[in-house]
Amino acid sequence: MSSIFDEVVNRKNTDSLKWDYCKQRFGKSGILPMWVADMDFKSPSIISEAIIQRPSMEYSVIPRHRRGFRQLWPVG
Repeated sequence: MSSIFDEVVNRKNTDSLKWDYCKQRFGKSGILPMWVADMDFKSPSIISEAIIQRPSMEYSVIPRHRRGFRQLWPVG
């Protein structure tokens, strides 16, 4: 049985800050970025599907119980 940790996911040329902007950030290309929190594993399909399905609910207003979150969200 395989797991998501066995699959190699190539994130180059996907506008990944970790992989595609090394030269701009560090002055040279071909380096191996060693980040702590950004692991290159494929997201579980249940998460990807939920993100895709969410806009189909077509909410046009923010529910009253969620309006406080709007004030905490950084803008700009």
